[in-house]
Amino acid sequence: MQAFNTVAFIGFGHMATAISTSLLGSNYHPEHICAYGGQQQTRERTLKMGIAHKPISDITEDVLILAVKPQMYKDALAPYIGRLSPHTVVVSIMAGVSINQLKEYFPKNPVVRAMPNLAATFAKSVTALYTSEAEYLQPVKKLTDSFGQSFVLDDEAQINAFTAVAGSGPAHFLYMMNQMQKFLQRHHFSEDKARCIVDQVVDSTAVLSQQGQENFSETIERITSKGGTTEVALSYYKEIGFSYFIDESLKRSTQKSIELER
Repeated sequence: MQAFNTVAFIGFGHMATAISTSLLGSNYHPEHICAYGGQQQTRERTLKMGIAHKPISDITEDVLILAVKPQMYKDALAPYIGRLSPHTVVVSIMAGVSINQLKEYFPKNPVVRAMPNLAATFAKSVTALYTSEAEYLQPVKKLTDSFGQSFVLDDEAQINAFTAVAGSGPAHFLYMMNQMQKFLQRHHFSEDKARCIVDQVVDSTAVLSQQGQENFSETIERITSKGGTTEVALSYYKEIGFSYFIDESLKRSTQKSIELER
């Protein structure tokens, strides 16, 4: 059984499209999902998916997912003040917008923060959840688990670090994958073959990580032969302080999320 019978969106960009795609692939029918407001692009996306597009009006759906860009949320949400049914649960997937800020717009509705990633398209999202209204946590978790795996956070502040790792994380890995593909192409591999090889390396790495009982460092040690090709590459990482750059990039992402709350 579904946690919510009907789902509405305000904002319908890439993330909302990904979630909707996964919901439609589970137990939801197009008539149970809709999007409010937005520009022509929103109408085009909803039409393509068979989802209703509604003008600014009263919202009566079971759950409302806020998926607008954080920098635009004030203008986007203002028209809906006082227009939500009391039973509607508000789920925000906006980075850097706190529950207290959202309560200014929807004081009578329960508010849950969620932070998924784009893998929701394939029901493989890694999603953080936080709310101070615990009775609404499990129904929302059931919804977010339909497009991936959800992790309940102990503190709202943790969502900023989670966003840096899980929300932005796929882009970090894809950046390295892109560089590996280009390296193979420089060594006369076709684009398709290079892409396929890199994809399979990622798949095999995930198997090593998920199926083994070791921590990451132990698995790295098992892969690395003394005096071999892996050791020389990892030694170079240490030489240039590669771990510092990773840590610093994550810190900057976290800080950006914090700044958006101000």
